[in-house]
Amino acid sequence: MTTQSNIKHNSNEIPDKPRLKSIPEVLNYLTGQGFKIGRRTLYLHKQQGILREQIGGGFTIKAVDDYARRNLDRPGIEAPAVNNFLNDDKSRLLKAQCDKIEFDNELKRGSYILKSEVEQQGAASVSFLKNDLSNFGPYITERLVELISEYIRSTGTDPGEFNLMRLLPEMLDEYDSRLDKWLGRYAKSIEPL
Repeated sequence: MTTQSNIKHNSNEIPDKPRLKSIPEVLNYLTGQGFKIGRRTLYLHKQQGILREQIGGGFTIKAVDDYARRNLDRPGIEAPAVNNFLNDDKSRLLKAQCDKIEFDNELKRGSYILKSEVEQQGAASVSFLKNDLSNFGPYITERLVELISEYIRSTGTDPGEFNLMRLLPEMLDEYDSRLDKWLGRYAKSIEPL
């Protein structure tokens, strides 16, 4: 169903390449060549720019053949190695997209926890622990001074002679220093195994 039309150009007639005027003609041509394609797909490929219409309208046979070779399957005919390579790339891309969608769905279901969330929760927990332990230090040192003072009193000695309260700031500083060193171990970045 190819036609030849003539274009007048400077009063000289130049024959144009054979053209297919419409998508139904392209469909008939391609199915006649053994390609498997539907009318809707052709219209979609035309809309997406995969199958390009010529400026004067219609489609050249060469352009349709190039389009079919690059984009369509012909049942019973082995595709060239280039198409196999492109199909491998497409299948890898599709697999990667499927894997990403599957991973996103797993995240939504709560099967995985984001590393940033774990780090944030860990930092909040350590901060809470440090705050509690910092409050525990003054309590325990004051309690120790009271216990030691009671012991000294029970032996019959005056606790005022020992002046244990002056040791309280030093004990608290030592406690805070050791607490910072102890908790500082968890703040260091750990290399993954």
